[in-house]
Amino acid sequence: MKRGAWLAVVSALAVALTAGGFVAGRFIRSPAEVAADAEPPAASLITAEVVRQRIEKTVIARGDLVPSEQVNVAAAGGWSSGESAPNPGFEVIMPGGGQVDDGGGSDGVLTDTFVAVGDAVDEGEVPIEVSERPLIVLRGPVPLTRDLRPGMTGGDVTQLQDALGRLGLYSGAGDGVFDQATSTAVTRLYAKAGYPAPATDEGVGTDDDTLIAADQAIDTARDGVTTARQGVTGARDAVASARSGLAAAKRALEDLRTERTEATAAREKARAKAVDEWTKAQAAAAHAAAQAAAAAAAAGGSTPDTGATGGNATGGASGSGGAGAGTTSSTSLADAIDEALASAPPLPTSSQFAAAKEAIEAAERALTMAKTEVKRAEDQVDEAKATVTDAQRAKERAAARIGSVAPRAEIAFAPQLPATVTGVASSVGFTVPAVLVTLTPSDLVVKVSGLAGVGTGVVAEGSVVELSMPDGALQAGAVVSVVPASDGTSAVDVVIAPDDVVDVGLAGVNIKVTFVEAATAGEVLGVPQGAISSDSAGELSVIVVDGPGATQDSTDDAGQSGQPELRRVPVTSGVAGTDLVEVTPTQPGTLDAGMLVVIGG
Repeated sequence: MKRGAWLAVVSALAVALTAGGFVAGRFIRSPAEVAADAEPPAASLITAEVVRQRIEKTVIARGDLVPSEQVNVAAAGGWSSGESAPNPGFEVIMPGGGQVDDGGGSDGVLTDTFVAVGDAVDEGEVPIEVSERPLIVLRGPVPLTRDLRPGMTGGDVTQLQDALGRLGLYSGAGDGVFDQATSTAVTRLYAKAGYPAPATDEGVGTDDDTLIAADQAIDTARDGVTTARQGVTGARDAVASARSGLAAAKRALEDLRTERTEATAAREKARAKAVDEWTKAQAAAAHAAAQAAAAAAAAGGSTPDTGATGGNATGGASGSGGAGAGTTSSTSLADAIDEALASAPPLPTSSQFAAAKEAIEAAERALTMAKTEVKRAEDQVDEAKATVTDAQRAKERAAARIGSVAPRAEIAFAPQLPATVTGVASSVGFTVPAVLVTLTPSDLVVKVSGLAGVGTGVVAEGSVVELSMPDGALQAGAVVSVVPASDGTSAVDVVIAPDDVVDVGLAGVNIKVTFVEAATAGEVLGVPQGAISSDSAGELSVIVVDGPGATQDSTDDAGQSGQPELRRVPVTSGVAGTDLVEVTPTQPGTLDAGMLVVIGG
């Protein structure tokens, strides 16, 4: 029988059997049918389509959105004149860092808060008030470790000056010296915040008393200068008087010497005159005697006795030639000289000269003493001036230590400002907690804690990850730090920086993080892992479904309909992703996207 006839018979039988057996089939089942129903279904082909895409192997983890840097401003007790108050300061908490104990912070009472979570805080603002005193926030890399007072120096003073300068309250040099300009700027800072600035005398007024006492000391020192100058004037007057006395004593000695010279000349003249007159008198007497002798001889022939009659022999002759001098021939020359000197000026005595010299010496001693007194008085003026200078400097030093104070209990430095408030103490009326304000000066990051079982290349710094944000959007990020977990295991804590800024209000939200463990450079051919098989030689291959109806739907029952053809295509494998494996056909053109490959079966 021909094939066509057989097909006609089979068709006719099928129609008859179908029509006649429909009813019976619903109620009558043969043992064979029962057995067939109990057998497993016939084997079928499970296929998948070859795709061309980028293949990645990913690791899914969970991470928390946290601040990349958190500043906890710690509490402190009220400021006092001592330096024992605790430092409010701050503690910078990095992702995964230690936490600040929320227990009691200080003995102060929280009296008011001026910010809420999400508010921005900038330099010079007061976010909170403790014991009715402000906590002023300034920008600086380190917290204060002491109360800053006028007269102090150091890097912390420079940090304060820089902050005051940024606020326009200080225009001086940032030289690290807490001078009066800095103190004035602190006063302005507190005035801007609405509070009185703390003073070095704590408001009791002792600073004013110190300055008044310093002014009095300066006045007293200046009075001393005036008195010392008066002493100099008196000493100089004494010098002038001593010089006058010395000049007078010297003139007196010179007068004695002149008098002696003149008296000596006068006496020599009187002596000479006396000698001349006496000589003339003797000559006259001799002449008279000669005349008398001649006369006597002529009269009596005998020589007269000149000794007896000489005085009278001459008669009037004795009066001529020297009678006016009162000198007679009988007067001795010495007597004549003594008589002449008796009427001459007397010579100054040696005692007079000694007295004059002694007066000069006394005047010189007085002048020397007066000059010494001038020098001593001038030294006293210099000493008095130095006392004035010392008193002025003492006032300057006192003034330099007086003024407004920047107490560490009221000035909190934060490394970055402005910052967003992520936490604030709220128990007004109660003792403040350890942390007054928590600030976030930077963007949120993602922290994955305790990540284990992942290759080091997956979480290396710079690795790109995918972040599933709370709003459902996907955002890329990059690993910025990898540190060992604190539990001592091989796990790591990973910090990821999102590419886009994340609202700080999402801090604490947990999100999905997808790490890429391996990836192809671009689009490649990919098949499911189950489509790859290996022969005894270790060569890999996939089975491609070809032929009529070679589609994923029609091959579910391949072997029963369409009769597709199967062929083995040798391949090499590459990146094994989460769902697909990269494959490359050994012979180009034997495998392409859209083809079907067998998975199992």
